[in-house]
Amino acid sequence: MTPIRARDARDAERQLALRIALSEPESDPYSAGKAFQMTEAFLQRCGGKVGGLHLAEASGCVLSACAVLDLPGGVGLLVLPAAAPERCREGLGELLDLASRSARQRGRRFVQVMLEPALVGLFEPALRQAGFDRLAILHYMQRSAYDPVAIRPVEGVNWLTLADTDEAAFAAVIQRTYIDSQDCPALTGVRSMRDVLDSHRGAGPFDPLGWYLLEYEGQRAGVLITARTTVHANLDVVYVGLVPEARAKGLGRLCMHRAIQRARDLALAGVTLAVDAANRPACRLYANMGFSVYARKDVWFQVFRRADAEGMFQLPAR
Repeated sequence: MTPIRARDARDAERQLALRIALSEPESDPYSAGKAFQMTEAFLQRCGGKVGGLHLAEASGCVLSACAVLDLPGGVGLLVLPAAAPERCREGLGELLDLASRSARQRGRRFVQVMLEPALVGLFEPALRQAGFDRLAILHYMQRSAYDPVAIRPVEGVNWLTLADTDEAAFAAVIQRTYIDSQDCPALTGVRSMRDVLDSHRGAGPFDPLGWYLLEYEGQRAGVLITARTTVHANLDVVYVGLVPEARAKGLGRLCMHRAIQRARDLALAGVTLAVDAANRPACRLYANMGFSVYARKDVWFQVFRRADAEGMFQLPAR
């Protein structure tokens, strides 16, 4: 059997490696070029960069590639071809291991891979070989901004935006929303709150008026962060969370109603979000408000450095 080895892409191979990593099954040159342009635009908008480009080869023939996108907040996103050839399966573990080590050397806190569910069977052995664990199955949901939605008025509610306050106030509330959170709980404590805010800020064109702080009965009760999407005319719910004592009071529905209303105010077509499929209460809420699943991703991750172990994060007492 011809040995397969993983290596860094040479300077002259960087564009080739990125195009291979971004390729879809049966993609034509136009589609591949479009994906390349969209990735460049995404990185420019969020302040990220292509941190690593790696190839798997046998007998001098390139079999596959992996790109590592270094994103704000200490995240490394590993991008692999949507359809890895059968002959490359044995080299995937080495390719993932090299990409992970490269990301770690660049100071990433963790790396993640987002896969179509149909590809998990192909990638899972290599992911586990390289030290990855499953983080979550994400459901991507959407609804029209103009379909009616019933909402029960809640007394004692006040909204502030980031333009009215500062990021420290948002960080304090977001940190409390992590208590007993069912949304990707394995990530709690991996990043500092500065990392978290940097990540949220990079999720779309930054607009402080799309960052909401919810007050309920005089107490800060939750956070809603939204951002326009650049590919389609939608508003994305980047993050929504309530502190423990504010849950089960209709405030989650109120937050989503606020997001829908903002989409209307901005004349956007719809509202999108991603949710951990294991977060049953959130999934029920979104479905009850007219959101439907349009895509699923199987997310795997590997943690290198934890903010809580470095004294940079502490979960507040309940």
